[in-house]
Amino acid sequence: MAPAQFPPADVEIVATFKLSNINRKRLEALLHKFFGSARLDLELKDRFGGQVEPQEWFLVPLKAIEEAIERLKAGSIGNYQYDAATAQIVKRGENDTRPTERVPPRPIA
Repeated sequence: MAPAQFPPADVEIVATFKLSNINRKRLEALLHKFFGSARLDLELKDRFGGQVEPQEWFLVPLKAIEEAIERLKAGSIGNYQYDAATAQIVKRGENDTRPTERVPPRPIA
């Protein structure tokens, strides 16, 4: 089953962020890990009938994404985690009873 990386239809850009001096692949991996609990878990058929499983589709409010970017810039994102149940970013250990992987804090700017 091939991963689907882009929506098969037009999208509306609702926000852009400017980050400097950061490896974009590392940034993408960090954000995927941070918001991993909100990744959409589904299988679709592409326009050719093949099964695809989207890997880059997340159910996250824009406010949480904006906060994550600010915490990334400040280098404090490693002290926080995304709680998909409340759709909020919380301090590690708060409102969470399941084990989480550690996202190491690293300043971006």
